[in-house]
This record gives sequence, C-alpha cells and structure tokens, in this order.
Amino acid sequence: MSRPRPKALNTDASCAIGLVYADRLARRGYDLVLLAHRAERPGALARVLRSETDAVIEVRVADLTREGDLKDVEAELAELDLLINNLELPTDRSLAHGRMSSLDRLLDTNITACTRLATAAARRVAQRREGAVVNVASAAGLAPEISAGANGATRAFVIALTRTMQVELIHDNVYVQLVIAAATRTDICHGIFRPNLCLA
Repeated sequence: MSRPRPKALNTDASCAIGLVYADRLARRGYDLVLLAHRAERPGALARVLRSETDAVIEVRVADLTREGDLKDVEAELAELDLLINNLELPTDRSLAHGRMSSLDRLLDTNITACTRLATAAARRVAQRREGAVVNVASAAGLAPEISAGANGATRAFVIALTRTMQVELIHDNVYVQLVIAAATRTDICHGIFRPNLCLA
C-alpha cells in the first residue's frame, strides 16, 4: 500500500511568502490547506497548482483573532504533517499614536494565534514522531527599530518561541525551522518598514 501524501497547512497564504511556500510544497508532493483572510490570491494559485500537480488543495478563509476560527484551525492540525506558521499582522502606527484596538489585534494574531497553532502542531508531530513546524519571523525581531509600534517585539517573540520549540522537540524526531525574512517587497512591507528598506 502506498503511503498517503503528506499534508501541510499554510497560514497567511495570500501574502508573497505564503504563496511561494504553497507553490513549492504542492510541487514536492504535498496536499495543502491554504489559510487566508481573503480567498482571491490563494484561490488563483490553487487553480494553477491543481492543473499542474496532483495536489489536493483546500482554500479556507479564517480570522484567527476569533476564538471559533482559531479552534477550528487548531483541530485541523491533528490531521497534518507540516505547519507553515506564517502569521503576521503588520502595523503602521507608533505605540504612542496607534489605537488600542489595533494593538490588541496585532497581539492576538502575531503572538496568541501564532503560539497556539505552533503548539497544536508540535503536539501532533511529537506524538507521531514525524513531521515539521516552520515558524516565519522577520528581521524586525532582531532590529525592532526598523519597524513601527509593537511589530518588532512580536517578531522577537516568534524567534524566541521557535528556539524553545527546537530545544524541547529535539528528541521527538520533529524538525522545527525558524525563518527570519529580511525586507522584501510585499504588501505588508510598505506598511511596517521605514522608507527605503524594502528590497526587490
């Protein structure tokens, strides 16, 4: 009997990094769940990948600041082999001039949702002693002065979380990867980085 195809959940699949991960994974034999706030971009990519690969691809729209949506995604991780934890909600406001509601949403996405999905995935793959978790952080976590508000602090949190996971899961045959993305010309780059820091 052939082994079932591995399955990956790719969060924030509408951004440039998420779209690239989706493309590469589908072409390497993964079935995919693409999670996004809006379905247009991942939906368009899914149509291309379905025609060019054998991947089974589901596009899901969810708001992970909502407890119900977050719980649904956590439950789905029980069936997956790989999490691409690419959550990031940017801010373009300083701490002194931003709204508290925007700060709450930033923390709910970049820290709470990120941590809960990473934890759910870690429990799944550690139990099976097979699988991987990829947490995508940002250079703003190493140099918070290049971004606005609490964004850099939340990115530093993801870096620390991933390093902790690497230590705790080292004996469970689980691969935990930390990706620190530098300044890249994406939709969110122009919202969070200082001028002239976004690269082609």
